[in-house]
Amino acid sequence: MTLPETIPLLGFGWDDLLFLTFAALAGDTVDVLMVCGTDFGTQRSQFCSGATFDALYAPYYRQINDWIHRHTPWKTFKHSCGAVVSLIPSFIEAGFDILNPVQCSATGMDPLRLKKEFGADLVFWGGGTDTQKTLAFGTPAAVREEVLRRSRSVRSVLRAHPWAIGLLESRKAPGQATLRHHNAMIRTLRSSGLS
Repeated sequence: MTLPETIPLLGFGWDDLLFLTFAALAGDTVDVLMVCGTDFGTQRSQFCSGATFDALYAPYYRQINDWIHRHTPWKTFKHSCGAVVSLIPSFIEAGFDILNPVQCSATGMDPLRLKKEFGADLVFWGGGTDTQKTLAFGTPAAVREEVLRRSRSVRSVLRAHPWAIGLLESRKAPGQATLRHHNAMIRTLRSSGLS
């Protein structure tokens, strides 16, 4: 027996059946689905032009994001390290709800600027501290100062996007950061009224 390449009712192919099965099993236990982990940025710029992204990647992302939004209440997130500010409009157009991380040490990736320019259309997950410099090599006092400075806008972000994940570091494996650095960041967030 050979399998048909598409399931006419759904229109995509067998991947639809897998997604529907996963969505049915996961139900409301899933809030956010990571659609892609491809990095599109370097420290100073993006790996490809906006036109290349729009031609090669965006149609696939749009199709997946549209399917997820039609069939589930889930939000979708795009992971991309680096200086991707010029690609953010394309990420939004492709249907992503969240960008992670906010690599605030990369060119143009200032969290407050990103929130101001794109925050109505995209949640930025990360950017609470520079994980490549401050969190990894700074003193706990430097971590505290940076988190305080950056957390001033977190309440407005959470009010605008109640499903958003709180302001935390922009990478889950921040390198040389010590427990003291993490404690300094969490104490600062708690003293700012976040729990």
